[in-house]
Amino acid sequence: MNINELRNGNYVLLNYGNGRKDVCKIELINIEERKATLKVLADNANIEIDSMGKWAMLEAVPFKKKILEQLDFIKDDNYIVSGLPDNGAYVKFLGGGNDIVVRKEKGEWVLVTRKDKAFYGCEFHYIPYLHIFQNLVFDYWHIDLNGYNKTNF
Repeated sequence: MNINELRNGNYVLLNYGNGRKDVCKIELINIEERKATLKVLADNANIEIDSMGKWAMLEAVPFKKKILEQLDFIKDDNYIVSGLPDNGAYVKFLGGGNDIVVRKEKGEWVLVTRKDKAFYGCEFHYIPYLHIFQNLVFDYWHIDLNGYNKTNF
């Protein structure tokens, strides 16, 4: 996992190495000092990440359909995605043509953003992990998806 991709509010897995993994939210991160404070969602405990051994315990949360459902995205099989030849997507309806649109392309989850000069009028951003999705949504829409409080992805 590339810690340079992590931001405050991102969700990660803490792997204890004994078969147990906890979902954690990054409360505070300082990339330069290689320090972070995580909140374990299962019990609200805080854990300090301040050594290479502790950083090695962190894993990215794989992105899946279940996450979209838990974040209240709606599956709309008729949703028209820019100029793409086939319809359908998971959508967070924001109105004004500014919806957050996610779909599968060639078996991979992608966030679809508008790009007028592109062939179909849109661009795909591959989202293999939840923290990547969180960062993209914030970068494009300035929306934090950190109100999420599930302990099981």
